[in-house]
Amino acid sequence: MNKRLRIERLEATQSITEGHDEAPVYLELYFKHLANERREQAGESPIPLTPEEERWERETDEDPEFRANMKRIS
Repeated sequence: MNKRLRIERLEATQSITEGHDEAPVYLELYFKHLANERREQAGESPIPLTPEEERWERETDEDPEFRANMKRIS
Protein backbone atom coordinates (compact mmCIF):
# COMPACT_ATOMS: atom_id res chain seq x y z
CA MET A 1 0.00 0.00 0.00
CA ASN A 2 1.43 3.37 -0.86
CA LYS A 3 2.28 5.79 1.90
CA ARG A 4 -0.25 8.47 0.90
CA LEU A 5 -3.19 6.03 0.86
CA ARG A 6 -2.16 4.67 4.23
CA ILE A 7 -2.04 8.19 5.73
CA GLU A 8 -5.46 9.02 4.26
CA ARG A 9 -6.95 5.89 5.82
CA LEU A 10 -5.42 6.69 9.20
CA GLU A 11 -6.77 10.25 9.03
CA ALA A 12 -10.24 8.97 8.09
CA THR A 13 -10.21 6.60 11.05
CA GLN A 14 -9.15 9.42 13.36
CA SER A 15 -11.97 11.69 12.24
CA ILE A 16 -14.53 8.93 12.87
CA THR A 17 -13.41 8.44 16.48
CA GLU A 18 -13.12 12.13 17.36
CA GLY A 19 -15.78 13.37 19.76
CA HIS A 20 -16.52 9.94 21.21
CA ASP A 21 -14.67 10.40 24.45
CA GLU A 22 -17.74 11.80 26.23
CA ALA A 23 -20.70 9.77 27.40
CA PRO A 24 -24.06 10.39 25.67
CA VAL A 25 -26.44 12.85 27.35
CA TYR A 26 -28.91 10.13 28.33
CA LEU A 27 -26.19 8.19 30.15
CA GLU A 28 -24.90 11.26 31.99
CA LEU A 29 -28.49 12.11 32.91
CA TYR A 30 -29.14 8.59 34.22
CA PHE A 31 -26.10 8.73 36.50
CA LYS A 32 -26.99 12.24 37.64
CA HIS A 33 -30.48 11.04 38.63
CA LEU A 34 -28.93 8.16 40.57
CA ALA A 35 -26.56 10.54 42.35
CA ASN A 36 -29.40 12.95 43.10
CA GLU A 37 -31.47 10.16 44.59
CA ARG A 38 -28.59 9.25 46.90
CA ARG A 39 -28.04 12.93 47.74
CA GLU A 40 -31.73 13.35 48.56
CA GLN A 41 -31.62 10.35 50.90
CA ALA A 42 -28.57 11.88 52.60
CA GLY A 43 -30.34 15.23 53.00
CA GLU A 44 -28.13 17.03 50.47
CA SER A 45 -29.22 19.31 47.67
CA PRO A 46 -29.47 17.80 44.17
CA ILE A 47 -26.99 18.40 41.38
CA PRO A 48 -28.71 20.74 38.89
CA LEU A 49 -29.32 19.65 35.31
CA THR A 50 -27.54 21.39 32.47
CA PRO A 51 -29.67 23.14 29.82
CA GLU A 52 -28.90 20.29 27.41
CA GLU A 53 -30.05 17.69 29.95
CA GLU A 54 -33.24 19.64 30.65
CA ARG A 55 -33.99 19.88 26.92
CA TRP A 56 -33.31 16.16 26.47
CA GLU A 57 -35.67 15.29 29.34
CA ARG A 58 -38.45 17.49 27.92
CA GLU A 59 -38.09 15.84 24.52
CA THR A 60 -38.08 12.30 25.91
CA ASP A 61 -41.01 13.02 28.26
CA GLU A 62 -43.08 13.66 25.13
CA ASP A 63 -41.99 10.36 23.51
CA PRO A 64 -44.42 7.60 24.62
CA GLU A 65 -42.21 4.80 23.30
CA PHE A 66 -39.21 6.05 25.29
CA ARG A 67 -41.31 6.39 28.46
CA ALA A 68 -42.71 2.86 28.02
CA ASN A 69 -39.19 1.45 27.66
CA MET A 70 -37.99 3.34 30.73
CA LYS A 71 -40.88 1.98 32.81
CA ARG A 72 -40.13 -1.53 31.56
CA ILE A 73 -36.48 -1.44 32.62
CA SER A 74 -37.01 0.42 35.91
